[in-house]
Amino acid sequence: MEKGNHIGLAIKRRREQKGLSIGQLAYKTNPGVTKTAISLIESGKTENPLLDTVLQLAVALDCTPNDLLIEAGLLEPPDPDTVWSPALVAMQRLLNLYEPGSDDYISLERLILAQAEAYSRISGQQEDSL
Repeated sequence: MEKGNHIGLAIKRRREQKGLSIGQLAYKTNPGVTKTAISLIESGKTENPLLDTVLQLAVALDCTPNDLLIEAGLLEPPDPDTVWSPALVAMQRLLNLYEPGSDDYISLERLILAQAEAYSRISGQQEDSL
């Protein structure tokens, strides 16, 4: 329950920082995540939300799933000197374990795209600071 609660607290903090109610966040995921599901995740009653649910909430909160996992303490923040491309390659290999078009395949594919976007953002910020 502890891990789920941490992700729930991270989602709640992000939602409140954006000034959104649970209903408004649910609307932004439309037709994805219900108000009840968000409430259960934030309260820790849903211990391990589905990857697709976390992805939809992250998109609605204008962040990546990794941002939420880092804030929840479930993932180490990236070292700006480390290249993320090996992680993307590993996720691409994982994709081969799933049947194309399956829910898990689509969720992982979305996660890979979000990671690639985050990597691009980090790389761009590093180049801007040089």
